[in-house]
Amino acid sequence: MAIVYFKVFIPCAGVGSRARAETGEYINKALVAVNHKPVISFIVDKFPADIEIVVALGHKGESIRDFLLLSYPERRFTFVDVDPYEGEGSGKGRTLLSCEEHLQKARFLAVTMIGLGRMNLKMLLNTEHY
Repeated sequence: MAIVYFKVFIPCAGVGSRARAETGEYINKALVAVNHKPVISFIVDKFPADIEIVVALGHKGESIRDFLLLSYPERRFTFVDVDPYEGEGSGKGRTLLSCEEHLQKARFLAVTMIGLGRMNLKMLLNTEHY
């Protein structure tokens, strides 16, 4: 298999206002279960264990950090607290800027909860990236 040099970026900082019916105010949307498995696990499980995953945290971020560290002790995670993650000055741009120092020296693949279903990782992982 070809050598792949990239990181995975998972933005989980927002309050998930569109997912409020499922989450209420008590859980981050990344931890909502689908078939008894948190959504973020579907993302993590799609990538080889040696790929670093940068996770942007905000709303209920500690619960995401705790879940990932307990569920995937062999994985390399970098957690970045985003401030503000809600209200004026927040958004995807703020989240990405907060993670800039961890993403700027490598190619990265941003994976959102919405983009989960159609990822073609086979194509990505069979291509060399420099």
